[in-house]
Amino acid sequence: MSVEKISILGCGWTGMALAESLVAKGQIVKGSTTRISKLGEIALAGVIPFVVKANPTLEGDRLDSFFDCDVLIVTLPPPRKEGHAKWPYAVHQSIVNHAVAHEIKHVVLFSSSSVYPNTKGVVTEADAINQTSPHSGVDLKAIEDSYAAKLGEKLLVCRFAGLFGPGRHPGRFLRNQSAIRCGANPVNLTHLSDVVGAVSYLINQQAAGAFNICSPAHPTRQSFYSKAISSLGLPVPSFSNEACDYKEVSTEKLVELGYSYVVENPEDVLN
Repeated sequence: MSVEKISILGCGWTGMALAESLVAKGQIVKGSTTRISKLGEIALAGVIPFVVKANPTLEGDRLDSFFDCDVLIVTLPPPRKEGHAKWPYAVHQSIVNHAVAHEIKHVVLFSSSSVYPNTKGVVTEADAINQTSPHSGVDLKAIEDSYAAKLGEKLLVCRFAGLFGPGRHPGRFLRNQSAIRCGANPVNLTHLSDVVGAVSYLINQQAAGAFNICSPAHPTRQSFYSKAISSLGLPVPSFSNEACDYKEVSTEKLVELGYSYVVENPEDVLN
């Protein structure tokens, strides 16, 4: 990857890890937060810090400087506001308008495998549909489409499966449940190291379009979460194996492009 100016909108768990990795590779990285109190943490990582807020249009004292970049990475989950169903879409419309106005060469949008229906089989990038995400309460495909309509081949969409890694141990996801349904269903998970690795790889390849980012192995819920919860020294709940809807997220497109996963099987990194 040649030295470029990269701006990361949203230096949360994934955004900060990605920023630190890019700085280590010699990139010029700018990172945004909504909290003044986090500016020092961002700066200590070698990232140029900015405060950027959405109301729902973007606000900040140095927006032109933040958007002066070759690559814009939008890590923000669609924000919600009580009583304002269209708020998340307005926020993302403001972001894409800034990207267009500043003629940014490459925009990376973080999305989710929740754009796929439960097919009881394998889903690929072509299977995305418009549906409300149970996690964000937002139609993520509609947000992706709003970016694609204005950016075309400048847009890269990264659809992540469930995220885990340092500071986000999967054994804590279901630890308060005494019984867990759908034990035979496959899990779709992405380790933080592959968030960083895959996004960096795709930027380096100047990739466009949508890519799934998900560990290639899909152990069952019972196998994975039994090991994850046990690794924390907590009692393992019971699992039921009734027939449940599910999907298995394909990683074929990214692997065919040449990316090698750091974590092939999410069970390999449980501790």
